[in-house]
Amino acid sequence: MSVAAAAYRLRRLPAPATEPPYDESPVLPVAPVAPVAPVAPVTAVQGTLALTFTLPSGVPAAPTPVLRVLAEPPVEDPDDDTLPPLRCWADTLAMAIAQILTGERTPGQFRQWTLPEVFDVLARHAALAAARPRRRAALRAVRICSPAAGIAEVTTVVHGLTRPKALAFRLESRRSRWLCTALEVG
Repeated sequence: MSVAAAAYRLRRLPAPATEPPYDESPVLPVAPVAPVAPVAPVTAVQGTLALTFTLPSGVPAAPTPVLRVLAEPPVEDPDDDTLPPLRCWADTLAMAIAQILTGERTPGQFRQWTLPEVFDVLARHAALAAARPRRRAALRAVRICSPAAGIAEVTTVVHGLTRPKALAFRLESRRSRWLCTALEVG
């Protein structure tokens, strides 16, 4: 055996003690404790950290939240009886826009329902969709907000693209029909 091999020879060492030492100290009797005077109750404690102080500006450190859940406001249909129902029209237009974005539909089918600047945005998105493989468009919940009579703002999420995208558009009533006047795809 060489000198180098002898230097790297394995050795067995004893394992260190991991248990604490055993203590057999006798149990000492406990002296009785004198009763303590009652303490005034704490007014407000948040969990284990009390924050009942005021900030230097005079505002309480723990404000009481005034939050409430509001119901979705009803969508206002304008008084014009010749307009199609807003909910049905918004769902149909949202699906048509989603199909244009995924390449299932041509933007020319949508020209009569938009302003020219909105149509240009759709045409650009359709050109991008032509380069991608086609997929089926799917929408999540379509939300409608009506800030004024004859105006509706619609939002939804389009699935079927390379990644889900938000879609928002504005509908205005013009000449007894709904017209898409603004469009955002994000």
